Amino acid sequence: MTTKTASPHRLTAILLGVVGVLVLASLVLVFSRGTPPPIDQATPAGVVQRYVTAALDGQRDAAAKYLTPKAQGECDQYAGPIATGTRVALLSTIEHTDTATVRVSVSVTDARDPFGGPNGYPGDEAFELSRVDDAWLISFVPWQLHACTLEEYTP
Repeated sequence: MTTKTASPHRLTAILLGVVGVLVLASLVLVFSRGTPPPIDQATPAGVVQRYVTAALDGQRDAAAKYLTPKAQGECDQYAGPIATGTRVALLSTIEHTDTATVRVSVSVTDARDPFGGPNGYPGDEAFELSRVDDAWLISFVPWQLHACTLEEYTP
């Protein structure tokens, strides 16, 4: 009785085919994923999510509606726009009766890096929120995410 074995070239072709199918399936999965659903806007994390979305989109008026009057009044001390390439990820939320802290990871990448690499910096920051008239409003915004900046500033 003779045993037939597959040639090394045929095994390589089969292996490459399987790898190709896996890569294609991974790409389809990654690109077909939509954005995650918004967090409930009645929660501190939901308020921060909406503020950050508006701030990163340059919609300062929309972002300002999530700030306490005091936080809106602190806008004059910040002199620059939010850096392009800023990404924000939710880390945790601590909620008390009338206050809350939402911790986020802020990652800023400087596209002007002369060496072409990802010259940026990550950091953990915290938003402070207060309950005002049964709604959460942001009372403290990390400096990297202030949407209330001076219009005259040009980098």
